[in-house]
Amino acid sequence: MKFKLLTLGTRGDVQPFISLGQALQKAGHSVTICTADSFKAGVLQAGIEFASIRADFLALTQSEEGKKLISGNPVEIMRKMKSLIYPLMKNMLTDLWTASQGAEALIYHIGIFKFFTALIR
Repeated sequence: MKFKLLTLGTRGDVQPFISLGQALQKAGHSVTICTADSFKAGVLQAGIEFASIRADFLALTQSEEGKKLISGNPVEIMRKMKSLIYPLMKNMLTDLWTASQGAEALIYHIGIFKFFTALIR
């Protein structure tokens, strides 16, 4: 069976998917982990196929602009959403859709959808 594992976030969000992917491969399945480029080396080192998702929240939070956004007041955060967060969301959703094609089963990190649900409320 062809599995696509979709996850974003920190190493703590991605590492369990790497372990799951290895177990699925051991059971004879085809596995691709779809996540941010910052985790590519770890996924490939584990012997799992990688698909890039252009939504590196970790890089955003560590960037100068991201740090300002996080520490800013709520009004400033709303102003920055159009320039920082919305393009990130669009890229992420496009890449997740593309990466999901051809899968027979999807396993995803619920945090991806909780994050965006919170943003659009």
